[in-house]
Amino acid sequence: METIPKFHEETIQSSHLSLEKLLGAGSEYAFRKIIRLFQDPLRKFVIGQTGIIEEVDDIVHDSFLLLWTNYVLKGKTIYNARALLFQIAHHSCINHIRRERIAQIFRCKGSDAEPVATPCERLDEKEKNSIALQIFFRLPRKDREILTLYYIEQIP
Repeated sequence: METIPKFHEETIQSSHLSLEKLLGAGSEYAFRKIIRLFQDPLRKFVIGQTGIIEEVDDIVHDSFLLLWTNYVLKGKTIYNARALLFQIAHHSCINHIRRERIAQIFRCKGSDAEPVATPCERLDEKEKNSIALQIFFRLPRKDREILTLYYIEQIP
């Protein structure tokens, strides 16, 4: 097994130290134990909150990842790991539902609207238009008139 900061595995198993204290110390062992204990209940909770089975594992994984990065790695005090984890999962479900609603709105509007160009695409378009205008104004007058009639006034 890996070495656990400030504690040995035997000490963890034989003592009455809570998982919250071990998580506060940055223990990967305690974090893995939290994952094993709460993964299935958290999956059921997320399914109940969202009703979406396909993305449950992603939301649960993100919840554990947020617990690790925002609390354990930063050394924040965790008083109740279960409550905190379910609170993180609840907020992750809310964020997921909001993103889905926004995506659905844009899919509905996007069916009859043109796709929005990225800043890079807009810059490329401007450069192409600038080059085309420079070439256009270098043409003889009669050729410019022909192109104007063909492309702008749609006269063949």
